Formats: sequence, structure tokens, C-alpha cells
Amino acid sequence: MKRLISKIIGNKIFSYVITRYFTYFIQFLTTFLLAYKLGIHGYGKLSFILLLINYLQLLNFGIANSINILLVQYKDDIEKINSITRASYLMISILGMAILLLGPLYDILNIGIFSKYEVGKSFYMVCIICVFFHVNQLMMTIYRVKNRLTEISISQSTIPFISFVILFLFEGEKLIYATLAAYIVGYSINIGIFIKGGMLSSIGKVNIQSIRAIFKKGIYLFFYNLIFYLIMVSIRTLISIYYSVEDFGQFTFSFTVSNAFFLILEAFNFILFPKMIDKLTSKNENEILQVIKRIEINYVLLSHIMIYLSVSLLYIICFFFPKYSNLYLSFTLISFTILLYNTSFAYNTYLMAQNREGLLTVFVTVAQLVNISIAFLLIRLFYVRYEYVVLSTIISYFLFALLSAFFSFRLLGLRFSLATTITQIFPYKLFFPYLLTLTMVIFGLGYGIFFSFIILLALNIDSIRTIISSLKLLTNNDDVINITLKS
Repeated sequence: MKRLISKIIGNKIFSYVITRYFTYFIQFLTTFLLAYKLGIHGYGKLSFILLLINYLQLLNFGIANSINILLVQYKDDIEKINSITRASYLMISILGMAILLLGPLYDILNIGIFSKYEVGKSFYMVCIICVFFHVNQLMMTIYRVKNRLTEISISQSTIPFISFVILFLFEGEKLIYATLAAYIVGYSINIGIFIKGGMLSSIGKVNIQSIRAIFKKGIYLFFYNLIFYLIMVSIRTLISIYYSVEDFGQFTFSFTVSNAFFLILEAFNFILFPKMIDKLTSKNENEILQVIKRIEINYVLLSHIMIYLSVSLLYIICFFFPKYSNLYLSFTLISFTILLYNTSFAYNTYLMAQNREGLLTVFVTVAQLVNISIAFLLIRLFYVRYEYVVLSTIISYFLFALLSAFFSFRLLGLRFSLATTITQIFPYKLFFPYLLTLTMVIFGLGYGIFFSFIILLALNIDSIRTIISSLKLLTNNDDVINITLKS
């Protein structure tokens, strides 16, 4: 046992994940305390300001995302790596100046909904936060590809810890401004850490060809990530417009808590993504299919297990603390929505590695149009409660996963029908317990999650053994994630 613990502590992958999950716990606790101290109305106001930050964070034109892939694809060409990195510095600087100009524009436009949520002068803080975010994101991406997890772990912890501390120093309206200030201070510290780490290329002459390479790949990734993110953000926006501030606060709280249970998977995804891009760039179809299969077992199935576990735990909490029971339906529907997003992970990663970002952009645009259309019908025609609006996103995520998988198989030379593709991305071992849970929860039978969880485990026992084997491999050899860049 001591040897196993020593291995885990000394393993850079698990050390990173443990650090991230401790940070996530702090974030989770901070969310609860913020909601308690601000009240539903105050938390709704802060939620809207954070929503604005989310929107501006999307305006990255795919620069960091493009760098993430290009640095892997040119891993054997140090001159190309330095040229691309320097070009990204210039592009991020121009983007930052453009975001700062939104401040004066905000004063001129005087948007009505901003008054509803009393945004005021905090919008200037929003702009500054987003500039620092984009700089931080670029630097962290470079460190990510170069396997420097220590600096990344520290940088991802600064803002949560500062936000937690200020909870005990401020009250009311001041707490909202202090929370925003925590982002500015945290990102400033992070930038200093990355500069001191010495992994960034020095500033020098910028090659126009590198700018074109980043822009060409980045613009597709920008629209893809923007529209994909807007699928869920647009639902939050519609709820903020058509429902009360209190309803929006409850929805945001459920969304934040449900995402917290996916964070361990996001941590593994963050570490392994460059390696997956490297593997999926291969021209060997059989090797690619094996990688996709491993992702479906180790990532998709594991995400199902974790969400069934989290929903089960929440049901128990609601049983002993009935005042939280009104969050159970919203939490469950949001969690099962995110599960469908994870279903497409292997296929959209493969298409990115094969430089098919344009296809992904088309697929996600179709999914978003379906999402918005169904959401408007649910809100304006059927007048559903706010919890049920997210059903539109379940449909749109499934459509996106279907399109991504269908064309991925075509690219691999496999002429699967739509019906066969559906069984590939959502086999009965996952579909049956998923559908059973949704049906029982919608009809008010929340305890059905326990039956569904048992069925899920029983149907996937062999795949669970595979997951355990994969975790053992990562424990014994953390170098498996490394991408060797020439230096």
C-alpha cells in the first residue's frame, strides 16, 4: 500500500489530477458560500456578469486552440515551433486591444438587460479579466504541449484560492466586485509564473506565414468552439431573459455543481489531449480505430459512471436535506446533457487531428440551430419550467455526435449506415440505463437512478476492467503522455 501511495504521489499525472480536484473542491465550496452570502438575487447578478466573461472568453479566434495542434504537428521542427509561438504573441496582443475597446462601446450602447442585472461599471473589469485570460490561456497551452504540469497546476489554482479567501473579507455588493478583482489578480500572478518558467519563446521577428497558418486553422477552431460553447451558453442566456433572476440563479448553480463532477475527466483530458492529437494524426486506420475505441471506454464510459454516482449522491443529500430537492431535476438533466457532449469526444478530436475543422464547424452550426429552435418552442409554445429547457441541448448534442461519428467513419473508409453509427456511439449498454434514468426522473421517480446505476455497472463489467488496466498503466508510467519537441 505504501508503495502504491508513493507511486501515485510521485506520478506527475495523478499529482496534477489530485491538485486539480482539490482546487475543484475549493471552487465547489466557494460556489456554495457565494450563493449563501449573496442570496439568490445577488448570485443571479454575479452569474450574469460571469456569463458576460464567458462570452468574451470565446472571442479568441482559435489562437490558443490552433497552437495546441500545430505545436504537436510540427514537433520535429524547432524553427517552425518558435515562429508559430512568436506569431501567436502578436495575434493575442491585437485581440487584447480590441477587447479593451468594448468598454467605451458599452457606455454608448446602454443595453437594457445589462441594467436588469445591474452590471454598471463592472463591465470594464470584465474586459480586463478577458484580456488577461487570453494571454494566460496561450501561455498555458504552450506549457501543456511541453509537458510542464507543475506551473499549470499552480496557475489553475490561484484564482479559486483567492476567490475563497475574499469570501471572508467582503459582503454584499462589495463581494461581487472583490470576486471579479480576484480574477485580475490571479491571472496577473499566473502570467508571472509562466514567464519565470522559461518555456516561452523569446520575442522576435514574426513570420507572416506562421500568422496565416495559425489563422487558417484557428478560424475554423474558433467558430467550432464558439458555436459549440454557445449551445449551452445560449440556453443559459434564454433562461436569464425569459425566467426570473431567481430561476436563472438556481439553473446556474445546478450547472456549476454538475460540471464539478466532470472536472476529474477534464483534468485527464487536458493532460492527454496533445498525445491523442499525436496518435490520431496517424495514417494507419487500424491504429486510429484502436485509439478511438480506447477513448470510448476510458473516457465516455468513465464519464457515465461518474455522473450516475454524482446523481445518486445528490438524491441522498436531497433525501436528508429536502430544501435542496428542487435542484435535483435540474442537476440531473444538465448532467445527462453533458454526457451526450462527451459521446462525441473521440470523433471530434480525430477530425481536428486530420485537419477537418471545417466539417466540425458545419456540424456544430446545424446542432446549434436545432438547439435554439427547440428551446424557443419549449419556452414560448409549451411554457415549460426552466429545468426542461435543456432537453433541446440533449437533442442537439446527440445530433452533433451522430454527424461527427458518421463522417469520421467515412474518412476511415467505413461505410456505416446511420443506424449502425448510432449503435457505435451510443451502444445499448449505455443507452438503456441512460433512457431509463431520464424517464424516471422526468416522471418524478428520482430513486430510479440507483436501479440505472446498477444496470450500467452490470452491463459494462468487462470495459470497467479495461479502465482499471489503463489507470494502472498511467500509474506505472507517466511518461506515456509526453510529446517530444525538438529543442
